[in-house]
Amino acid sequence: MKTRTVNVLMVCFLAGCSSAWGDQQSSPQQTKGRIEFAQKMDDDQQPGGKQCSVSIPSSGFKLNKMSDAGCGNDVVTFFRFVDVPSTTDVLLSSELKCSGGDWAFGVQAYKHPTTSKWVDIRTLKGMDVDTIIQAGLIKSYDRFKEGNIEGKLSCAVVYAPEGGGTFQESDEEGRP
Repeated sequence: MKTRTVNVLMVCFLAGCSSAWGDQQSSPQQTKGRIEFAQKMDDDQQPGGKQCSVSIPSSGFKLNKMSDAGCGNDVVTFFRFVDVPSTTDVLLSSELKCSGGDWAFGVQAYKHPTTSKWVDIRTLKGMDVDTIIQAGLIKSYDRFKEGNIEGKLSCAVVYAPEGGGTFQESDEEGRP
């Protein structure tokens, strides 16, 4: 955990984060934030098809099945963070139980709050862990075995900022 914090601080320093980093850690609940999902992009940064969103838990983690969130299973290809507190982690998975499956990618917010542009999940394949995806987002986990990524998001596990936990793949019952 200390290594990840050091990495985030280093990325924050290199990316020019605000000088209010210390304040962010003491009050991570300043904004509620949400993660938005979309089936496709109709135009640059204009989502289309099925869309849904999930909120950031105030503590611990929340397992969000795309079928329960309103997007449907095996539909989503794009996501974006909206007013997400720094250090919030999200594990995107191709498996409905949030375990195993063909692939899983982790994304972490490193600015407070983070509002990102839409990200195509397919671009995460082959990207190294600790790589900046775009301002405010860093890739924090990677596991790709095989399979399609387009339209195959089934689950998003959202870990609350500051002590919400770290990525771990779920067990057989879908519990991280």
